[in-house]
Amino acid sequence: MLAIFIVVIFIAFEVLVIGFILKHIISLFDALAEMIDDQVISTPRLRPELLRFAQLMEAELCKNEFRGGWKDKPLIALLDKMLAESANLHSAYLRGVRDDIIEEAINLANTTMMMTGNVLDN
Repeated sequence: MLAIFIVVIFIAFEVLVIGFILKHIISLFDALAEMIDDQVISTPRLRPELLRFAQLMEAELCKNEFRGGWKDKPLIALLDKMLAESANLHSAYLRGVRDDIIEEAINLANTTMMMTGNVLDN
């Protein structure tokens, strides 16, 4: 009879310990879920149009990778390039060729991104 009583006490103690551990595990998962929610909320969703545009920009950057980077380019050089790309876009618009307009708009956007990136990094 004493052995059964000891076993019951031991099982009750284990249940309490397991309950205590589970309570803390649940608390940790709740805290983790809040952290994930905060991260998801603070990261804006990219609009499909922006994502498509960024993919076109990246494809053009990859195509011209052999030219090297832009991090060491003086801002005035990038500004001059941006103005030239703007003129190219205007010419493409006047020609009315859809693919040329897209290509020149992407070139202008990439140059603007390069200039903005250099300003933000300095």
